[in-house]
Amino acid sequence: MINVETEYFSLNKILLLAVGLWPYQQSNLTRFQFIFLSSILTTNVIFQVKDLLEQLLHACNELKEGNEIAIINEYGYNGKRYTTALIVLAVCSLFIIIVVSFCSDIFNIILPTNVSRSHHLLTITEYFIDQEKYFYFILLHSIASICIGATVMLAIGAMLITYLQHTCGMFKIASYRIERAMSINMLQNINQENILIFNGLICAVNIHRQAMRLSKHLLSSFEAMMFCLIIFGVLSVSLNLFRVALLICDKTLY
Repeated sequence: MINVETEYFSLNKILLLAVGLWPYQQSNLTRFQFIFLSSILTTNVIFQVKDLLEQLLHACNELKEGNEIAIINEYGYNGKRYTTALIVLAVCSLFIIIVVSFCSDIFNIILPTNVSRSHHLLTITEYFIDQEKYFYFILLHSIASICIGATVMLAIGAMLITYLQHTCGMFKIASYRIERAMSINMLQNINQENILIFNGLICAVNIHRQAMRLSKHLLSSFEAMMFCLIIFGVLSVSLNLFRVALLICDKTLY
């Protein structure tokens, strides 16, 4: 008899035990280890998001001119609209998932038959219990998992979009300051005109530097995570497409 765990999954077991995710031999120490590591990851994300917001709020609080405040409010409103659209899309998707999960019950009511239709989950997961008897508990667990994952992705995505919109607003303010500085016309006092133009350009350069600093800080905070997500996403799609191609080839051969 081949011991698969020790023969092939020994390294995988060590890695999963290191983060408290090995499904067997769950002790109190393992649970504490998982909670501790999850807390570290969570607090790291919280501190990064707080740092991003603090820098953005500091830059926005320095705006005093009415038109500049109107520009940043316009871009902030755009970010809020995008966030609202994403929330509506997520809620509609969740509603569709719930309706599809209850299709068998709906058909049993609309088109009753002598034999009740069996339930089917959208996600294939083995819970090691009678899935037909405990279908609603399993469905509740699946929907809760989907909601948690979708909420995390939605929160991060909406945060990035709103932050980028405010950064774009700061670039727009820099452009506005340059246009306003170059439109100054004081024929009586050339020196005074030059001073006002230089001051306007200095203010434009300052806001542009702040916008660049915020953009670079955002990239440095999330580029590693995004790089890993893109790599794993591309690999996952490639492997799935390769699997589909193999299945199609098998069907054509037979």
